[in-house]
Amino acid sequence: MSLAPFPPTNPYGKSDWRDYVDNWRDADATWLQDRVILRYTDAAQRTADQGASPGIGKVTYNLATDRLEVYSKTSAWQAINPLPFYLKTVTDTVDVVTLAHSQALPADRGISLGKDNVAITHVLRTQDGVLVADTSGLSIKTGAKTAKLTTDGTSLVSDSPVSMPSLAFTGTGSVISTTQPISVGALTAASGSITGPLAVSGALTGTGTGNVIGGVTLSGTVATAPGGFSSASGAFYGDVNGAIVRQRAAGGGAYGAAYVQVQSANIEVTGGAMNVRSGMTVSDTTISYYSGGAFRGYYAVGFYGDPGVSVAPEGSILIQ
Repeated sequence: MSLAPFPPTNPYGKSDWRDYVDNWRDADATWLQDRVILRYTDAAQRTADQGASPGIGKVTYNLATDRLEVYSKTSAWQAINPLPFYLKTVTDTVDVVTLAHSQALPADRGISLGKDNVAITHVLRTQDGVLVADTSGLSIKTGAKTAKLTTDGTSLVSDSPVSMPSLAFTGTGSVISTTQPISVGALTAASGSITGPLAVSGALTGTGTGNVIGGVTLSGTVATAPGGFSSASGAFYGDVNGAIVRQRAAGGGAYGAAYVQVQSANIEVTGGAMNVRSGMTVSDTTISYYSGGAFRGYYAVGFYGDPGVSVAPEGSILIQ
């Protein structure tokens, strides 16, 4: 009597041979063949050989797909996808799982999945170079320009100009420090220090009491310059006697001798001569005459036809 391996109807687990009469039987060969990997050129050849419903767990090699395929409990052939040849598991512990390329230089560089972080030990490249992180910095390219971010001893450094809708400084000290010109449309700051040239084409607004630009303090609507305001050849400043306007040599040189001083109640004109080149009107007051700091009287107007003859008394205004 020839018996198949026991139990013959159970597709799982190992078999138990109980008949040792024949050294090799067809039942034994069939049982073993059903449990080894058979090779087929395509799925049609396999179906012709195995039937439409082979046993669950049967594994074959399909030349057309170049894959191992297993007949699943879902009554369909499913591809078996093992790890690619060059991908190897370096570490597999309760703390970290590391996958690395076996040909990476240096070896075993890859990605580690930790319990609370993901560590990448090689170059990170996303979307065909949109974002690249390596030992030289972080490169970003979403348009025509590639910008690289690096760091030095104290700062984040960009190799490209930075364009943004707004910028808020939260640090202390000199939040802007530059040796290059700064060009802005409108600049509004509660406080700040600009050490480089500042070119403003729009409005420059300062609030508070501590805004200083070039020695000029902005406080509300008042601009205070302790040294006065100077143009190329003019100066406006003040002292204890009043506000003074006078000529000044180019580049902040010496003041000229003539000046106009506006005091709290008087206007002082100092210089060699005062030339009036248009009409002058004196209303509701008199013109006083002083000599040597002492009052000498009032000016009187005299009309003379001969410029070579002067008989007007001291203090007269001569109209010729």
